Amino acid sequence: MEIVFAFACPTMVKKCSIKSGKNGTTSDLSELNYNLEFKVIDETMRKIRLAVNYKKVWAKNEDLQAICDLTPSVFHFSGHGFKDEKSKTGKDDFLLIENRKLESQELKSPEISKYFGKNSKIKVVLILSCHSQNIGQIFQNIGIEHVICIQRKFAIDDQSCITFTRAFYEQL
Repeated sequence: MEIVFAFACPTMVKKCSIKSGKNGTTSDLSELNYNLEFKVIDETMRKIRLAVNYKKVWAKNEDLQAICDLTPSVFHFSGHGFKDEKSKTGKDDFLLIENRKLESQELKSPEISKYFGKNSKIKVVLILSCHSQNIGQIFQNIGIEHVICIQRKFAIDDQSCITFTRAFYEQL
């Protein structure tokens, strides 16, 4: 089994469509403890002793194709998720990834479909991000069998994601 653990943690939002600072261009975000999440995954993989290959990758917009080319059976994303407050359908909800300058970039439906729609080997997607239900639906629509995400109306704290990660991989 191959698992790709993709993470993004921009600490500043730049030119995104979310509600933000006074002039609408920047906003501070909470820093995610992805190092602790890595540690939990490392410990859990040693504990369960399964033949699992996993890679930790930084979710940067320039590297989406390379991430998809890894052809994992499990794709796990840890990062910030946002809902489009103006949309009742949620079609413009997005995840935040980064560019090479560490600036935030929105990852929306067209990019997800473009990159992940070509990868038929992914069987499970975990999106441990706030408000990620509609993003999860995109993965289901492109044919991913199992998608785990957070209901659109809810935010989730970092510690809950870490606790879930441990329990999920122990039961996998």
